[in-house]
Amino acid sequence: MTAYLTLKEYLRTHPAEPPVLDALGRVQLHLGLATGAERTYRQIIGEDPQGAQGYIGLSRALVMQERWQEATHLLESAWNAVPTASIRERLALVQEWEQRGDLPRALQAVQELDRAAPDTPDVTMTLARILFKLQRLAEARQELETLIRAQPDNAPAHALLGSILMNPLLAERDFARAEESLLIAVQAHPDDMTSLSRLGQLYMEQGRMPQAANVYTRMLQRAPNLPDARMQLAKAYALMGNPAGSREQTLLARRPLANRLEEERLTIRRDQRPSDANARLTLARYYLQIGDTMKAMAEVQAAALLQPQSEQARREFRTLYARLGITPPDLPDP
Repeated sequence: MTAYLTLKEYLRTHPAEPPVLDALGRVQLHLGLATGAERTYRQIIGEDPQGAQGYIGLSRALVMQERWQEATHLLESAWNAVPTASIRERLALVQEWEQRGDLPRALQAVQELDRAAPDTPDVTMTLARILFKLQRLAEARQELETLIRAQPDNAPAHALLGSILMNPLLAERDFARAEESLLIAVQAHPDDMTSLSRLGQLYMEQGRMPQAANVYTRMLQRAPNLPDARMQLAKAYALMGNPAGSREQTLLARRPLANRLEEERLTIRRDQRPSDANARLTLARYYLQIGDTMKAMAEVQAAALLQPQSEQARREFRTLYARLGITPPDLPDP
């Protein structure tokens, strides 16, 4: 909310440059202010009609308003508006299609990019990732192996290659190379939970329980509330003949697992109705219940801006700031 109010005040006295407008638009989307974000991103497109970010932001604002067809057509318009030579801008559009689950369109677009700019690492990596998601594993593997030959220390490429090489759908799995790639990825990025989890899965499948237990313990040292890691550690302990340790980890996993399931339920409800202040407040109350004050603050702020006429939203907004001992920013008049 402070970012939103500060940016609005800044734009009253300064030029409306696209990077500043984009910052405002992203905050508006985060707060559920879809119509405001729509105006902001239309302004960005007016200022920079060949840049991808304005179209992407506007499309997200339209999706938030359930204007699906307009949002879909807008991204196609963006693909035609962004110059062919603007690889990074076009790659942003590919990634937007990918994030929305439109993998066939993302693949078509990234293949066009790959033909226009072969041997571009970011394009190759995106192409491999989309092929992987489409379960075209042999093709994804080929792209990654080519990339790694050119960039032997490319940790994301190693992480994805490791996942492919251990995938049961791959015709010829290679556990040794998968382990090597995953270890390279983890060494480069010790907090890469995805690679750590896949490394643990690899060890479990091979029956190497001490190594698996070590990986899951390492994950829990970094993120103690990961129920999946605790359940896998419990399984490893059981297979190692340590029933007491297995029971302990199972018990420790129950609360975080229940919390995650409830958070997912409430988050889906909020995402289905991003402009519904009540959905935001319900999620905020849950976050306060489990002690996650920062996440609660974001939802309470959004609720107060979405429905400034709601006394309930304003009261919970003031109460949370008082609880934190922070002076709240001024809310718009109801």
